[in-house]
Amino acid sequence: GSAALPAQIAESLVARAQELLDDKAFADAKQLAIEALVQAPGGAAAARAKVIINAAEIGLGVAEPGPPPKPVAPPPELRPSTVRE
Repeated sequence: GSAALPAQIAESLVARAQELLDDKAFADAKQLAIEALVQAPGGAAAARAKVIINAAEIGLGVAEPGPPPKPVAPPPELRPSTVRE
């Protein structure tokens, strides 16, 4: 049904945002992840989008200090190697 469409769009946006993050295109990755959050504010795509936004902000050097507001810890491949715990 049409109710699933926003979730599918969000999944596609998150997947592309992850590719951009891997390519160090942080600003573009953040933008797509934000769009994914707008499409589907709840669910798995939203959780992944928040992780990507945080990682992109770290890459851009604009991340807030302290623990990021997200429900899940990012997998190791999402953590830029420059971050010191």
